[in-house]
Amino acid sequence: FIAEFAVRATVIQKMRVTESLSQGWHLFRANLGSVLLLWLLMFVISFIVSFALGIVMLPLSLVVFAPMITSLFRDGTMGGMSMVWTIGGSLCLGIFGAALMSVVQTWSSAVWTLAYKEFTGKGPDNMPVEKVA
Repeated sequence: FIAEFAVRATVIQKMRVTESLSQGWHLFRANLGSVLLLWLLMFVISFIVSFALGIVMLPLSLVVFAPMITSLFRDGTMGGMSMVWTIGGSLCLGIFGAALMSVVQTWSSAVWTLAYKEFTGKGPDNMPVEKVA
């Protein structure tokens, strides 16, 4: 948690590394209950999203690896076409999974940034109306 806040202090407030670590520690201590509640909420949401992605990826993985498994059980060897299908499908699955997880990581980073701004008093509630609009 300290590192999450320290990174934001470095980027948003342009603090030096040691200052940002001190700021992160201060924010963590001052908002311990809120930070732990946010972490628990983020953990639960990440678990649910990971489970949902697993449910989506499992059938896709079966489609990708079915020709390889079938040819291995039938002939004991893996044919050229099943090898191409497996390699190409694995690459597509990897890219698809990375794209989905990048969305989740971006969302998570945005949540921690908003929490940092709220804890430091620079959130949208504390801005003048002209700047929010």
